[in-house]
Amino acid sequence: MEAGGHWTRCFWVRWLILPAGLIILTANLLAQTTSGVPTPTADNGISTTALLVMFTLGVIIIGVAVVVGLTLWSRKQDDNNNMMFFCIGYLFNTMEKSDVTRTAKALGSSHNPEALLVLTDVVIDNLVDENIRQTALDALKALRRSCPKYSAAVDELLSAIEDADDKAILGILKQHFEKGNKQYVQSAYLIGRSLLRLKQYEDAREWFRTAADRNHTRPVPTYGTRINDCIETCNKLLFAAGDQAFANGDYHKANELFAIAAHGTNHREKEEFSAYLRESCVYIKLKDYENAHEALLQALHHQQEVDLCLELSGIVSHLLNPVSAMLKREEKYRLQEKHLGERASEIMANLKEKLQMELVDDK
Repeated sequence: MEAGGHWTRCFWVRWLILPAGLIILTANLLAQTTSGVPTPTADNGISTTALLVMFTLGVIIIGVAVVVGLTLWSRKQDDNNNMMFFCIGYLFNTMEKSDVTRTAKALGSSHNPEALLVLTDVVIDNLVDENIRQTALDALKALRRSCPKYSAAVDELLSAIEDADDKAILGILKQHFEKGNKQYVQSAYLIGRSLLRLKQYEDAREWFRTAADRNHTRPVPTYGTRINDCIETCNKLLFAAGDQAFANGDYHKANELFAIAAHGTNHREKEEFSAYLRESCVYIKLKDYENAHEALLQALHHQQEVDLCLELSGIVSHLLNPVSAMLKREEKYRLQEKHLGERASEIMANLKEKLQMELVDDK
């Protein structure tokens, strides 16, 4: 990316800015010559004809530079369009396989590191049609030859992919594509995918969020809804981990995992996973009724399972009543506390079952 930018700057300096300067200087000298004003050219023996030749040459050079520059820009746009169509095609099967194969081959002749990352994504994905995957692999090898700057990265990636070594893939991506000012959507997405396979769901979600942020700044976003789908998967797996800790009776661990799962989620996501209701159930099992009450108030404020929250809130409020608190040893208080704990367990069992069914459907 940086090398391409440096080459572009050199191109415009050599073939546009310098000839433009020559034209301006020549035009100035011509104006002075035709007006009869003494100029340095007279002393150096440069005739008006020579100045005209220089002026014409400068115009021709600039014209050629503009044509070449537009051609290069057009090729870059073709590369970007190929990447976009390829992403859409292989992820959502909205294109014929022949078109996807053709586009993959076109990416193999690109000098764009984003094309390299797109092809790597396909090669890693075992769910992709085998013919498309093989075409992407061949294109990745071709790109290695056409883009020497990344030949070492391609060699390392191919070796790691062959060994199914996600930790190695992770390191290679960070080393070659996440340093300095590089801001590739594809590298962040691929890192997230690798972390997801390594079951590091919290870190994976952060990288998918990074990919989504970068994607929003692109003129044509890539991957469609795939990035948001991956964030959703991470959320489900993180909440599922909390559910399992709760089911195991490790309520402190469940509390920690639910806090991690809810971190950075928006109101819609918190509502989808009944985050505050889950939190309140954990506090109920820990007999921390004040925090349980606060969590239930948040759940009601965000309209999360209103009927259940009202039921639990009524019992919790009664237990927090100063008179009830003074009667903790009374049979009635203990029965209410037991009933509250049982309802929290039932609610969490239902939430856990519902989430597990969603995860099964996602597969």
